[in-house]
Amino acid sequence: MSILCFLCGLLIGYSTRTGENVWQELRMQFLGASDSISQQLDDVQRSTLHFQKEKDQIHILDVGQGSALLLKSKAGQTILIDSGRHDDKSQRILYYLDQFVGTGNTIDLAIFTHSDSDHIGHADLIFDYYNVKEVWMNGKDNTTSMYFNLLEAIERSDAKYVEPKAGEHHTVGDFEIDVLHPQIGGEYKDQNEASIIGRIALGKLSLMFSGDASSVVEDHVIETAHIPLASYLLITGHHGSKYSTGSNWIQAVNPHIAFYQAGSHNSYGHPHAQLRKRLADYGVPLYGTAELGTISIYIQADGTIDVQTEVQEKGMRTQ
Repeated sequence: MSILCFLCGLLIGYSTRTGENVWQELRMQFLGASDSISQQLDDVQRSTLHFQKEKDQIHILDVGQGSALLLKSKAGQTILIDSGRHDDKSQRILYYLDQFVGTGNTIDLAIFTHSDSDHIGHADLIFDYYNVKEVWMNGKDNTTSMYFNLLEAIERSDAKYVEPKAGEHHTVGDFEIDVLHPQIGGEYKDQNEASIIGRIALGKLSLMFSGDASSVVEDHVIETAHIPLASYLLITGHHGSKYSTGSNWIQAVNPHIAFYQAGSHNSYGHPHAQLRKRLADYGVPLYGTAELGTISIYIQADGTIDVQTEVQEKGMRTQ
């Protein structure tokens, strides 16, 4: 028992480090220890992973220069927002879904904010490997084969198809979702401007996502929103582009932490220096997949969060 207590004490000390690094470092400390101690260490790891599964979760998935979010309630309901890039040969979205959902299991809601190729990558395969109950799309057609493959996959499935509009409120298990864009009868010049924008509340935590919408669309949402926009977590628009997540949006959402999804050393310069400055001006820390890999957020009952990343963290605040 004393050994287990000591190990748990070490684990608490490492609680904001990457999960894999924690166990590697612990094993290094016990290199050459008895099989009994090694077995107890494995038992602690298994019990810790099980404990994390009992929490509400948000996973900001590293899919390179693309977008994909997975939200999972402690009751087991899952929401997938976008599915990454079409040219990701390793099909990372399927790897992450297998890890956090389990191949063959249920995705209660799949939201494709818009049908650009860096947001619906391998989306058709998701319907082959998972039981998708409901799917949301923005209703603006595209001409790509990837888009038509997705529509055919939806048609083959038993998923309910919905084109949500601003002003709607939806409940999916423990999730409360307010749709803020697109507008009823809205005409949009491109897929980015037609992006689905929504605020999701899960327990005491809230998250705002906006696809690739520009600051022009953000300003319109601010003017027409049917709910307060304040959210604890903000997913920056368009992978951290300078044309999204404007000052008005940052003020309205008033986030505690912001995240971006972009590829490492991408040619677009995401996240842009102007975005970084805007967030810094409002005291909002910015973290992203280009630096940290997949970012996993585990929500405590009191609303505070634990954060794990695929690479070593950089002092993220959780309260």
